[in-house]
Amino acid sequence: MQAKDVERLKAVKNMLYAMAQGNFNSRIPRTGEDDLIESITVLLNMMAEEMKETLKLYTDLHIQSTPSAHINMAFILNQEFRIQYISADVLAELGYKDEDLINESFSKLLSNSHKRLWRSIGNKMLDTVGYNEQHRLILNCKNKMERPCFCSISSLYNVSSPKQYIMVNIYEPLVKSRMLEDKPLNVQTAKDPKNKLPKVLMRAKDRKILQEIHHHISQNLDKPLPHLETLAHNFGTNEFKLKYGFKQLYNTTVFRFLKSERLKKGRLLLENTSLPVKTIAPMCGYTSSSHFTKDFKIEYGVSPKKVRE
Repeated sequence: MQAKDVERLKAVKNMLYAMAQGNFNSRIPRTGEDDLIESITVLLNMMAEEMKETLKLYTDLHIQSTPSAHINMAFILNQEFRIQYISADVLAELGYKDEDLINESFSKLLSNSHKRLWRSIGNKMLDTVGYNEQHRLILNCKNKMERPCFCSISSLYNVSSPKQYIMVNIYEPLVKSRMLEDKPLNVQTAKDPKNKLPKVLMRAKDRKILQEIHHHISQNLDKPLPHLETLAHNFGTNEFKLKYGFKQLYNTTVFRFLKSERLKKGRLLLENTSLPVKTIAPMCGYTSSSHFTKDFKIEYGVSPKKVRE
């Protein structure tokens, strides 16, 4: 057997092992060969795609969603399309280390079949103010597997200088769910009625509303948060379900989540732009830059100025 065929069979073995662990995200790159191994590769990729879609539907309908039940891969690129920042999920999902990616061209992560698409996207970004589109890209994992992803690609402009930054964000459910582990949604004992799961988390409709509110908050960090009663009514639920259900679903309160996300956004802007703090603060929903600085130091243990240094 030729060495290249041994490598192809190793890829099949690795993918089968990943699928056995509940990971249906990887794909084996096509080689163009016309043989049995290539036929198995094609069938395995198709099966992984079908299983991913089936489990995603099951997750949406039956499994409570938590922050750990989602993948959020984020890249910040500079105007030369070099990677300046990556989120932790990038390392976990693609298998790289920080030093493998930082300051490297984003195109190096792409499969050969998608490099031309990326170049056309790059050309359009340079000519479009406020570029914001979604594209399907295939990323290369360090283990030679491929990772199809739907990416949200946005241009970020620094108003105080001509610099432009680019955000590539991939947010999707983690299909390795409790369904695979054959575990119930929550284990309770009859002797502990106080911890009984509230009905708000037993109904798919109410969980979906809480997920919509979670998404709404994360997309409107620069805007004041309305009273919880008003917010709940806007999404067709009540204040009790919002307060209690949100805490159960995301293991944090609405207000703590809002503050945490605002400060994360602030840190991202500090690390990837040269915007002054007085400009960043209102972009993160703060009316006072001193209030932003105070909360930032409590959250991260350093001042915004230190992050810049």
